[in-house]
Formats: sequence, structure tokens, C-alpha cells
Amino acid sequence: MGLWLFQKYTPKKTGACGSTEDEPAVFRNSTFWNCDKGAEWVEGGSIVFDRFVLADNTAANFEGKLIKDGSKPMISNSIFIAYSTTTDTNSCSSHSVVLPYNGHRMELKGNTFINHVTYGSCEPVCIVFTSVQGTCSIECGGFKTTISETVLINSPNRVKYRWLAEGYIVDSDGTFISDGSFPNGGVIVTTAGTNPPSCVHKDSFSLGPVNGSVCPLSVTFHRFALNNIVPTSIMYKSLIIRNMYGEAIYPYMKKRVTHPRGWMGLVPDGLETEFEFENAGHLTNISYTARFDQFKNGDSLTIVQSVNTVPDFVNVVSSGGSSGVNVTSFVQGVHSNGDWMYNGDKLKYYISGDDLDERIDRPVNFQALRCYYEKCIPPPAVGTDPPVTSRPNRYLLWNDTNTWSDIGAAVPTEGSNVTIPIDFWVVAVDLHISLDVLTIEGSLEFVDQSFSGSGTHSVSLRHLEVAGSGRLVVGWENSPFTGEFELILRGAHNSAEFGGRGGPPKGAKSFVSWGAVEMHGQDVGVPWTTLASTVNPGATSITLSESVAWDIGSEIVVAPTSYDMWESETFRITSISTDRKTLNLNASIQYVHSGITENIGDLNIAMSAEVGLLTRNIKICGERYSDQDKQAFGGRVLIGTNDDGTGYGRFSNVQFCYMGQDGFNEEYDPRWSLAFLDLGEVNDLRPSSVTKCSFVNSYSPAIGVSGTNSLLLKDNVIYRILYAGMVISGADIQVVNNLLILLQWEGAYLNRSEPFNVRYNGLVDSLLSTNLTLVGNHAAGAERIAYHIVGEDCHAGVTQFRENVAHSSLIGVGLVAQDRPRKDCMQFSGFTIYRCFDYGVYLNQPASLIISDLISVDNGVGVFPIIYGPSATRHEYGDRSFKISNSTIVGRSSIFDCARDRKSNLINDNIRLSGQGRANQVDDGANIALVFGTFSSGSNMSPEKPFANIMSYQALFGETIVEAG
Repeated sequence: MGLWLFQKYTPKKTGACGSTEDEPAVFRNSTFWNCDKGAEWVEGGSIVFDRFVLADNTAANFEGKLIKDGSKPMISNSIFIAYSTTTDTNSCSSHSVVLPYNGHRMELKGNTFINHVTYGSCEPVCIVFTSVQGTCSIECGGFKTTISETVLINSPNRVKYRWLAEGYIVDSDGTFISDGSFPNGGVIVTTAGTNPPSCVHKDSFSLGPVNGSVCPLSVTFHRFALNNIVPTSIMYKSLIIRNMYGEAIYPYMKKRVTHPRGWMGLVPDGLETEFEFENAGHLTNISYTARFDQFKNGDSLTIVQSVNTVPDFVNVVSSGGSSGVNVTSFVQGVHSNGDWMYNGDKLKYYISGDDLDERIDRPVNFQALRCYYEKCIPPPAVGTDPPVTSRPNRYLLWNDTNTWSDIGAAVPTEGSNVTIPIDFWVVAVDLHISLDVLTIEGSLEFVDQSFSGSGTHSVSLRHLEVAGSGRLVVGWENSPFTGEFELILRGAHNSAEFGGRGGPPKGAKSFVSWGAVEMHGQDVGVPWTTLASTVNPGATSITLSESVAWDIGSEIVVAPTSYDMWESETFRITSISTDRKTLNLNASIQYVHSGITENIGDLNIAMSAEVGLLTRNIKICGERYSDQDKQAFGGRVLIGTNDDGTGYGRFSNVQFCYMGQDGFNEEYDPRWSLAFLDLGEVNDLRPSSVTKCSFVNSYSPAIGVSGTNSLLLKDNVIYRILYAGMVISGADIQVVNNLLILLQWEGAYLNRSEPFNVRYNGLVDSLLSTNLTLVGNHAAGAERIAYHIVGEDCHAGVTQFRENVAHSSLIGVGLVAQDRPRKDCMQFSGFTIYRCFDYGVYLNQPASLIISDLISVDNGVGVFPIIYGPSATRHEYGDRSFKISNSTIVGRSSIFDCARDRKSNLINDNIRLSGQGRANQVDDGANIALVFGTFSSGSNMSPEKPFANIMSYQALFGETIVEAG
């Protein structure tokens, strides 16, 4: 290094510590040659390099890293020589000027560039842009540099761009462009679809992976950056911006110069520019923090954000409270920065530089929210009578035309909007109809053949709403529905959303209830069981470990038992043996599914594939359409609270298929297959539960519980879900004897590839619950974690975790460093975990950990505990420990096949994009039983960083205890 200014140098007038006024520090008349870098400042302020000669410096003649404190650095009257006459053909300055990040105030004036032309193996370039290791090294930049009075000698290689919006250069007099096409100057920028047609491609500025263009000086660009996005499901997705000229795509990045964990790009001034997030176009609520740079008088932008319903609350620029005015159009000089308008499904907001004498950056705190309650005012608590258990003696029949005369409405026909008024109980017999919207303010009951008719119903609609006074009944708890009932929810990703009645957003393709829902199908008996023996590819029958009451023609799922999460299979039953244990199938088995018990001394370890029944006689399904899987948009059922009241829902032996809406995973707007939201305490007045139901092909969590306590989730079968299986928050939730198979990680769903998506959700996902009961559940085939749960309190007494099984997942039981449950000590008991790709148990927490009664077989690493904090460098001491007792860990079972079970055989996007989570096995196929506790001063930042890394000094104390009982 010839001259190095490290680390932070921001010269101020008087040089006093409290001085804030910049005063340039001028370095003059220096020559640096044949160094790695001629001159560099790392974090610089008002620094001037004047009359330098910089030649043959290998990495760069000059490099700046960051501009600090809004300063104005400059390089003037200097000479940059890529290679001199003494240089051989393999040595030169790769880059003469490496421009810094941040500030828009860098200036190059009166400089000369010599020999920036390919010479042997040297390909020197006049100007490139920096990277700052650890701060931002890719997809960064976007800042402006001004250049003027340039002399070019044998230097056609002007600028290299690595990515869109890496930076732009304002050539104020055209001397750097120098080909006569822009004699009055121009703007050098990356070639993007959103550039105006007056921007022209130039080879001299296209020396990297991304081409460069030159635009007239009349074209102004604004750097934008945004983060803190809600809903958080948008994180990791690319941002698509569109204007009248085309579109450009900017990726989400964790590291940014400004706005980390967000997006950055460039937009031309004066245009209406639409922001859309990839695979997330259907939004009701959205908020983010942003900044749009370099506005002066006469500049303006109109940003268009898709919002499906009229928002109750809009904020654009202020940091608290609403801001801006709702207008009908934007007129420069008339309307103000932050004004907004809603037009159809688009919300537009206005950013302007009116009345500004110099260029400044415009902050944005954008919020477009649909309030939970009408006028954003919560209602008083609403009581309810105990649930009725049978229909009254007086009721009306849907099929009777007199019913609709009594109600005062037309007889429903195809496409009708129908309301069942309060104080009416309507009974439907063999109803087959396609409606638009069905609203139940009274009671609507669908009856089976025991009442009349064949007991079959098929109802299709866009929206079903049960008011606070309403009741929907399909079977009773003590008298289940035995016919066939199908409710089909119609709609697509771009369908209009439904409003009214307050409460959380209803969305499209929706069934919402603030009243009572009773849906009880025919009892299926045993909802799931296990194989009695192993089945191999080619078999057309399976034998179960117990008798079942399942019907011929029903659909079943068989869980994987290898390391491959995708080896689950579905079949139809063609016949059943007389003992009701052997099922003949409609197709051949494709994969090995084990059905064995491993005997180790007195311990019998069952490793048998689960078999679950998917078919039920009551079905709630999202209607299929051509782009449904790509858009991941099914129906949704919400049991919630609004101005009318607080609902409840009892569901037993009901099948949910093609439900859930990807991207809506915030607890204030959970468009999951079935969501219980803010119901408070489940009790005899509001007795919600989900038992013996099935959830098949969900585009979101199958069951979500938030703001709801004492809910029972028992004997359910959940197959093929996205994001998470069950999302549970609340107190005293009971999760008992459920089967969950195949959790798809959304970052690799259907050819998505989101390398910065580090979510590690679970088939059972419960980080915010308290006093959870978790008994007898089996979770298989999680692309991330089978049980993503907070442990029990170490001093709770009798454990409520027992007899749970996890297998064929990346991780069996897991908490990563960025999960932050507030407990000093956690206990995990009663898990059997086998065939997990990375870890049986991975716990990375600032808490003492206890594991007991664990059985771990064939897992990459059986148990891996990291306990972090407090800080040793601050001389802090914590009494932290890891204890494991009464547990059995088996490295290789009798069914381990060295050829078939080699993990290198498993290659897919989920495995590729979860590389930071790889366990440290000795070699392919080797497993580790137990890693003793790691006690570290600080977090290792998993899952963003490698799971097994240590990134801090060791803690001052930590104890690992391994005991038999």
C-alpha cells in the first residue's frame, strides 16, 4: 500500500472532538507505483487527493471504501496509469479508480487516465465500484459520482458493472464519455429495462457481467433502498419494479450499505413506478421502511404498490401516526411529498423535491393497513350462550320456495348472494348449488340421509361468512354427518377480497366465522397407524400394525423412512383383508418403507413408516385452477373475533384439501388452511377443537393457533404443507397423537431458489406457546425441522412432552440461535428421532438444557447443544449446563444401507440451500452420537451462519453432565 488512511478519517474544522463542520484534508503531489494499491481510504470524510501520480499498482491505483458523515471527497488533477513502459504484459493496474459506497458526493475532476486498454493478459478498467467485506460485498451500491474535465489517453475501457444499479456516474461535461455522442454530458448507468429509450448502450461502459448505458443529463436517477418489510413472508423474494419502459428485478440481500435485509435499486425520475414482490402480488397489509435519494426542486416519483382492499390507515413519510393526504391525482407544485391515492387495487404515493434548494434524501415509512376492527376501534367483549346440540322443532327447508318468501328473499339460483337472516334456522337437503357469497346470520344446517334424501351436498362459492349471531352445522358432535358434503371455495390469486363486519382481513376464496361452526363427519376410527413389516419397491399391498375401519376407494399416505423427505407416497385402497390389516393398493410402491422394531437389550425401538387416512366424508376444498400450484393460493378457513363477537369451531373427521394461501403468515392476517385467531379461552361456551381431520396439499400451515388458549388438536393427519405444519401460540394447547408428513420449505418450493431465505420452521412450530401438551405425535419428512418448539420449564414437575417421534427430516428437534424463547432452562423429554439428515437434536440457546428419555438412531449428529452467554470479555459469569440422561443413541441401525443411505445421493434445492446447517460428520454415511456442550460467550448467528461454528470466546463456565438415569 502506498498511502493508507485507516480506519475512519473524517477531518473537521478545528479538529476538536465535538466539531461537526467539514474541512477538507488535502493530500498533494504524491507518486505511488508498483504497490498492491496506490492509495486507499477505508471510512473517509472530506478527503482530497490532488496532483497524484498512480501507476502500475496491481489491485487498484486508488480505492475508497465508505464515505462517512455526508462528506464531499474528491480526487483532482491526478494521473492514473494502468501500465507504464516498464510493465510486462502480465502486470498492470486492474482498476485505476475503485469508487466508494455511500454519500452521492464523490467527485473526480481534472484527472487523466492512461493505457486502460487490453494489454496481454491485462484488462485494466478506468472505474469500478468497491466491495466491503463483512459490510456489503455483492448487490450493493447505487450511489452517484460526479466526473468532469477528464483526459483519456489510450483508455477505451472506462467502466465495469457487476450487477444492476451498482452505481451511476454523472459526466457533467462529456469528457469521460468522449465519443461526441453526448457533448454536453451524460449519465453513465447500468442497462436496465426501466431506463428511458434516450439511454444508449456503450461498449466502453459494458466491460463486466452487466452492460452500461449513457443517458442524457436531463435524465435523473434516484437510488432507493427498503427493508423492515411486513408481512415477513415477502422477505427473501426479489423486488420487481416496472414503469412505462419496462421492468427490472432487484434481489433481497441480507447485507446492504443502507437498509440491510432488504432491497436496493435505481429508478428514473418523473415516472410512475410500480413495486411488486415476486410470488407475492396479492397483499392486503404491507409496510416497510425506505429511502429515496437525491431529490431537489422539480424532482418527483409516483410509487405504485398493489393493495387488494381499501386501506383503513395509510402512512407514507412520518415515523408515527398517519401522514400525507388522500388525493385524486398528483400535480407537481400542488401536492406534497407523502400524499397518496387509492385507485382500484393500487395505492400510489408521491415523493417530491419541491421547494428544496439542494438535493436531499427522502425517507419513507410506508404503511397501508386494513384495520382489524371497524374504524380501528376494538369492540367490547361479547358473551355467548352455551352451544346448542340439536336443531329446534321449528325450522325451514332450503328447497321449499315458501322458505324464501318467509325470509323475504328470492329463491337462490346459480350465482346468487344468499343471506340466512337472524332468528331463522334453515335445513338443506341434498343441496347442489354454486353461489357467489353466502352469509349466515341465523342458522344453516346440512343434513344427511337420516333426515331425508341421499345425504349428498356440493356447495361452491367465493365467500362464506358466519356472523356473530350465526351458526353453520354439518353433523353434530353426538350425531355425526354420515352422507357426503363438499364445500368448494372459488377464487384465484388476483380475486377481489371481501370486506365488511370488521375483524381481520378476510381475503378471497374464504370461509370466515365470528359465530358457531359445527362440522362432524363420520368417525373413521383409527386415523393413522404404522406398518407391521417393511415394504419394498414393486409391492402392491401393505400390512398394518392394527385393524382399521377404512373404506375401499379411500386415499392413504405412507411416510418416508429414509433420509429423503420426498419418499412419502399416496395410494387408493382397492381391497381390504378380512382382518382389516392388509390393504391392496391401486399402484406399486416406489420406495422402501421400513416396518421394523430394533431390539437393543431390553429396549425395543420402533422404526416403522406411518400410514394415514386422508379421505373424509366432509370436505372443504379450494377449487383447482391452472396456475394454483405456482401461485400457491388455496382456500382459507378463519375462526376469529370481530365487531359481531367471538366465534368457535368444532371440526371432527373433516378433510381440508388445497387450502391455505402462501405469503400470508403474519398472526394478524393468517391465511392458513384453518386458523383460530384471538378466541381467548376455549371453554364450554366456545368449545373449539380439531380432531381426526385431514389436511392434504396445503399452501400454508395446516392449522394455526394465535391468541387462543386451551385448544385441543388430536388425531389429525396432515400431509404436504408449505411453510409450517402447525403454528401454535397461546397457553395450554393440547397437541396429541397427530401425524404430520412432508413439510415443504418455501424457499425451494416449485423451482423457487431463495439463497438468503434462512427460515427453519417446523412441522410442529411452537415458539410462543406456554404450557404446551405434546404427546404421541409423529412428524416425518420436514425439509427443515420436525419439532421447532420451546422446551418445557426445567422445574415444571411432571413432563407434558412424551412419546413423540420425528424422522426423515433435516433436524428432528431444533432451536436455532435466532430463536429467542425467554427461559433460563429448558427440558426436552420423550422423543424418538431417527434418520434425520443433519441433527437428531440441535439446540442453540442462551439457556441451560436438559434432555431425557431420548432415543436417537441413524441421525447425522444425535445431539448437538450450544449454550451461549454471558460474555467472557465483559467478565460475566453464568451458571449454565447441559445434561442428558436416560437416553439411547444408536449410530447405525440394522436397516442402515451403506449404498442406499449415503447422503451424497440426496441432491435437491433444499439440501443445496441449507448448506450452513450441515453437520460435521467424519465422512459420507458416518454419524456422530453426541457433541458435548459448547459454552460460548455469544451467539454463532445460526441459521444465517454455519450451525456448528463458534464465533465468540468461550464462556467462563459451562458443565456437561451425562448420566444413566
